[in-house]
Amino acid sequence: MKLFDNRIIKKDIYGEKHYEIHEVYYDENGKIIAYTEYPLRLIFDNKEDLNDILMGIFEAVDKPILEQKDNEFIETDENWKDFLEEN
Repeated sequence: MKLFDNRIIKKDIYGEKHYEIHEVYYDENGKIIAYTEYPLRLIFDNKEDLNDILMGIFEAVDKPILEQKDNEFIETDENWKDFLEEN
């Protein structure tokens, strides 16, 4: 099992819905224990690092979007792939 990956997180910021991509960290049972304070930055000094992050983003698109409620993360019924197919 991976101990971290990239996930799309839905946040409410000043009453508006925002979507951000963060590194999310898991315990050995797969429960989310933390995520990065700031969303991913897409500035790199080499192609290998850029490729690694892009591959992680592509994986995040296929997973349910996360939302934090009462200090717990829930997987929503939304995923970005469905959104892209609808539009």
